[in-house]
Amino acid sequence: RAATVNDAVLAVCSGALRRYLLAHNELPGQSLIAWVPINARPRGAAADDGLGNRADDRLGNDITAMTTVLFTDEEDALTRLKRIQGATRASKAARSGVSARLMTDVTRHLPAATQALSSRLLLRSGAAARLCNLFISNVPGPQVPVYMNGALMVRSVGLAPLADGMGLFIATPSYADQMSFNVISTRELLPDIEFFMQCLVESLAELLALTETRATASERRAGKRTAAAPKAAASASAAQTEARSQVQTKTATKAATKARSQAQAKTATKAATKAKAQAQTKTATKAATKATAPSRAGSGAKAKGRQGPV
Repeated sequence: RAATVNDAVLAVCSGALRRYLLAHNELPGQSLIAWVPINARPRGAAADDGLGNRADDRLGNDITAMTTVLFTDEEDALTRLKRIQGATRASKAARSGVSARLMTDVTRHLPAATQALSSRLLLRSGAAARLCNLFISNVPGPQVPVYMNGALMVRSVGLAPLADGMGLFIATPSYADQMSFNVISTRELLPDIEFFMQCLVESLAELLALTETRATASERRAGKRTAAAPKAAASASAAQTEARSQVQTKTATKAATKARSQAQAKTATKAATKAKAQAQTKTATKAATKATAPSRAGSGAKAKGRQGPV
């Protein structure tokens, strides 16, 4: 399966984090983990969210989230991308998590004070920090230009609130076939954010170079197959010609043998006919000679009898 756009975004962020931490001599031995919101809107008009709302009747965001290992401990960029691809594909949270929209519908029935108290307790417990190290949000926006009161929207920018123990948020909204990387953090956690942005640029360039290299290799293999095709066709044509010549030679040999046999048979028949005719002629001559001899003997006796006494 080919890597998705989300896999590529995670790989770019992973490479940038690795570069940044290496430069500060702070790369941990274990990989960083990202909390990744994903689209949870069911496909198909017949899908239902469990509250009687059909998928095509609901407006706004409908998302869930999953934790993904970024493999920042992997040095090779291509291997890192493949491992991220396998991790996101294997994550069951991407398919079975409870959607944020459903949770929103449920919390409508809770008092505001209870919700605020629960949120503060959750943040103070450090549960988010134990689950992951940062947020990475790749939510696609409209891929065609949009307007508001006649004014063209130039770009889309992602902005997210930070919480205790969660001080880095990378948002990558897309708009009109373009994607932007927006980094939200604190001065204490990311004092040189400009350097981290440069790490993002270099990580993206590294993946693009790998893509171009693989594309060139594929074109080279395709060129070899294309060049080998005429040779194979010529070899096949020569083999066919040789086979045809062999068949024709074999056919001509059979025809010559048959003609020779027929000629020999005809010659033998003529010789037999001739011998038979000669034998018949010889027999007839003997018979005629034998029949003529008595006749001559009788004629001589009769002549002698006429010469007796008068």
